[in-house]
This record gives sequence, structure tokens and C-alpha cells, in this order.
Amino acid sequence: MRCALRFVFSVVLLHFACLHAQAAEPAAVTACSADSAAAAAQEIGKLAPTLERVRVANRVLFLPSSGVIDLLLFRRLAANVKGEGEPENYRVVVMDSRTADALSRSSAGSSGKPLNPVFSQYVPAAAISAEEATVGPAGTDFMKDESTGSKTLLRYTSSVGGATPFNGDARIYILGCAGADGGVPTFLAALDTTISSRGLSFALAALLCVVSYCLAVIGTYYVRKSQRMSEKAGNAHPTSGTNYASMLRHFDPVVLTAGPNGRGSPAKLQILFFSILVLGLVFYIWMLTGHLTGLSTTVLLLMGISGLGATASAGTEVSKNRLDYENWTWLINRRWLPEGGVAEANMAQWKDIVSSDGQFDVYRFQMVTFSVLVGLALVGAGAHLTDLSSFDIPQALLGILGLSQVVYVAGKLVAPPSIADLDKLIKKLRDAEKTLRDSLDDSNARFLGDTVVLMSEDSGVKAAKVAYGDYLQAWESARTMFEVTLGRLVPEQALHLRPPFPVPHVVCATAGALPVAKLGTPYSVSLTAMGGSGPYTWDLIKGALPPGIAFQPSGVLSGTPNKQGSFAFRLQVVDSATKMAADDFTLQVDP
Repeated sequence: MRCALRFVFSVVLLHFACLHAQAAEPAAVTACSADSAAAAAQEIGKLAPTLERVRVANRVLFLPSSGVIDLLLFRRLAANVKGEGEPENYRVVVMDSRTADALSRSSAGSSGKPLNPVFSQYVPAAAISAEEATVGPAGTDFMKDESTGSKTLLRYTSSVGGATPFNGDARIYILGCAGADGGVPTFLAALDTTISSRGLSFALAALLCVVSYCLAVIGTYYVRKSQRMSEKAGNAHPTSGTNYASMLRHFDPVVLTAGPNGRGSPAKLQILFFSILVLGLVFYIWMLTGHLTGLSTTVLLLMGISGLGATASAGTEVSKNRLDYENWTWLINRRWLPEGGVAEANMAQWKDIVSSDGQFDVYRFQMVTFSVLVGLALVGAGAHLTDLSSFDIPQALLGILGLSQVVYVAGKLVAPPSIADLDKLIKKLRDAEKTLRDSLDDSNARFLGDTVVLMSEDSGVKAAKVAYGDYLQAWESARTMFEVTLGRLVPEQALHLRPPFPVPHVVCATAGALPVAKLGTPYSVSLTAMGGSGPYTWDLIKGALPPGIAFQPSGVLSGTPNKQGSFAFRLQVVDSATKMAADDFTLQVDP
């Protein structure tokens, strides 16, 4: 009896000991409860033959190493498993293909050999969002053309490390789990893809932008070099303008985008800015995802606004700030401008972007600041998005950018003084020059040497004197406007072409025969001078005047002749610069 009780007591103790041992033993790891990518992949390899296989698709060709990832399951959202009434949740495992294959093989999994994944990521259910994929123009079902069945869109954040090799082979596992504790595997989806490095993609995009910019610099430099006129025009030709900027100086974006006048152009700089940004972002997303991104309406509007602004600005330049071709060639022929135009003398500077006519230009400043703001928003969005078709900025900000372009163009139209005003003055000066030439040709002028002309006082001489005065006035007005609008002084060599044909330093009248005088009748003739530098001094240097006639230093012959006959004498006129003219005159006194 005692032995029987001892036996029963031992069995009970052994039973409780077994229960305690089982309680202390840790629960077995399953694919749904794994806490690492390696453990989950190994368990998935064991379960793969027994689980339902579901197709999964990626939106892009490559899987970015970081950022938000969208995966599309060809399976209805929250499907019940075997009537248990518990919705499914999801696990995502990302691993390089070599390690995933090794872990999936049962022999490798049981051998205990250590494996070092190149990259891996385990995404628990709490870090995955799931929603029913929608169709339509803005739908999330990016495979709607392949299947019309209900699909589930899974979204998670990729984080496989920044040192991922470019285009590394990868495998994505999606495991469905259900049950009261979410630990019952229900289905498996696998996708073989490649991992792209965000850092390497950014570096390649930046390199492309740099190469494109360098090519633009080289091309622009050699185009402007071919336009240089110094070799043709001689050593006196200015070589300080944008056309003579060095290759290194052309890397300055303001010099690169300078206008035909050699000044900085904010409109052309804006186009360059947005073009480089969009080029870099499109190439970056292509390297990151393997497909060319679409462009949203916002991006197209940005490019369109900058392009239309530049076109309108160019139209304004043509209508208001561009010299007529004949006036342009006149300025070059008269040495006001160097051959090749103002770009030969003006060097583009950063101050040109926010100033015009030597003053701060609020219209340019507004356009530049909002362009930079929108450009930064575009870069910031492109760094996180994998498709520029979803890029958007507030419509109000986009409207302000467009309004700034309109204000900029309108400001150019009302900005005084303009080259259009200079164009009118140059036209007036050209007309005055032509009138002076015609007047001198119509007058009875005789050249003495190179600089002195004697004329008889008639309507032709009077017209020439008036034309010369009008010409000098027009020349000074045009000179002032030229220096104000173009910011360039009229060179000294242009003074020698004022005008470009001989105009006497001293023009005296009348020469040759004087009006006939009557005996005993008061007589008066005024001799006048044109050109040279007044005041003028007249003198009788040879011969004699008729008795009763006196000659004044002011050039007046006056008095009452009291002797009949023909009287010959020589007169001389001298200006303040000691330029002089002299000739013989004859005064006839009749009864």
C-alpha cells in the first residue's frame, strides 16, 4: 500500500515538472511573429509550398532604397480566412535575392550557416497601411487595365540603407496573417525586383545637370567668341563686354544668360533655372524608379509661365527697347557704339537681375523672389516623390508667379527712359544731319583748304546756318539720352564725326561781290559767320573802303558813300579758337 502511494505521488510530481518545463520553454517563432527579415524569410521558405500564392505588382520598375512604396495586391482587402471572422493584416520582408534564396532552401535554413544580407528590411503590420484600390482618373489602381477585380493597395516606407548598390537584385515578400492573434499565415506574395540607391541616383542627376550646364557654357562661349569684333575693328575697340568674357566667367549664370545688349536678363535666367531643375528631377526619378515620370499640370504651368514671360519680355524689348536697324548701324558708323553693339562693351552682372537703368527694379525683384520660392518647393517635393505627376503647389502661389511675370513685362513697358525714346532722338539727329548736308550743298560755298569756307549771304547760307544749329542741338540731346539709357559714354572719337562730312570752322558771308551801293544813299551790309567758335572778330587787312563807308569789328559795313567807283579790299574773320578766313571783296558805288 505504501509503495502504491509513493508511486502515485511520484507520477504527480513528474507531471507538474513537465508542465513547468513546457511553460518555461519559449514559444516557437512563426512567419507572422518573426521580428527580423532573416527569421521571417526562413519561416516563409518553409511555409511557401502550403500557402495560397497571390500576385503583387510594383508601381515602378526599381524599388527606391528609401521613401514611400506602393504595392498592389491582386486580392480583395480584409478577406476572411476560413470563416474565422478576423481580417487579414500584412507583413513585408525585403531582402537581396541571394540571401532570400539561401534562406528559402530548407537545407540552408537547417544548416545553421551564418548569412550576411547585403540589405534587408522587415516591416511589421503596424507600419503598413492597406486600402481598397480605386479606379478612375485619380485612382490608385495602377493595374486596372490588366484586371478589373478588387485589389488592395499596400503602402509602407522603404528603408534598406543608403549604401545599397545601384540596381541590386531584391525580393519582396508580402505575408498575409489572420486569426484572433494575427498569427495564422493565409497567403504569400513574392516580387523579384531591383533596389535603386537614392544617393547614387541623386549623384547621377546632379552630374547630368552639371554636364548639361557645362555644354551650354562651352557652346555659348564659342558663339560669342565668333561674334567678337576687336580683330576687325582694331586695338581701339573695347574688349570689356560680355562677348569677351572668359570661359570661366561664362560659368556665371548671369553671364551665360545675358541678353543681346550684354546685360543680365532675369527672364532668360528664370528659364535656365527651371529647365535645369526639371531636367535633374526627371532624370533623378528615372534612375530611382526606372521609368520616366509624368509632369503635373503645375510643372507644365511653371515651364509655360517662364516661357511666356520670356517671350513677352523679348517682345517688349523689340517694341520698346530695341533700336531701329538703321539707327543701330548709324551709331556704329559714327563710333558711338563699337562694332558688334553694346555687348562688346557691357559686361553682365548680378545687379542687372534686380536693377534697370541704374535703379532698383521692384518688378524684376518680385519675379526673381517668387521664382526662387517655387523652385525650392519643386526641389523639395522631387526629393521625396517618385512621380512628378503628383507635384502640386497652391494655386494662389502659382497665380502670384504668373502675376509677377505680367507685372515684370508691364514694368518694362512703362520704365523711363527707354531705348525707344533714344531711337526717336537718333532718327531726329539723322534727319538733322541730312538737312545740314543738303543745305551746305545748296549754298554757294567755296572751300579754302580743309576747314574754311567763304559764302555769299543768301537764303542758302542762312538755311545752312539754321541747319547747323539744329544739328548741334539734336546731337547733344541724343548724346545725353544715349548715356542715360545705355549707361555708356559717347567715345571721344565720335566727336571727330560730328558731322561725318566737312563743316567749316569759320563760314563768313558775303564773299565775292557785295550789294551795289548808291551815291549819297545810306548803305548797310552785315557779314555773318557760321561754325567755328564764337565770338567772331572782323578786320580790314588790305585795300580801302569807299569814302563815307566804315567797317566795324562786328562785321557791319555801313555809312553813306560820297564817291562813285569800284573799290576793292580784303576782309578777314577770326573766331575764338584763332581759326581765320579771308578773301577779297569788291563794293561798287553807282551814281
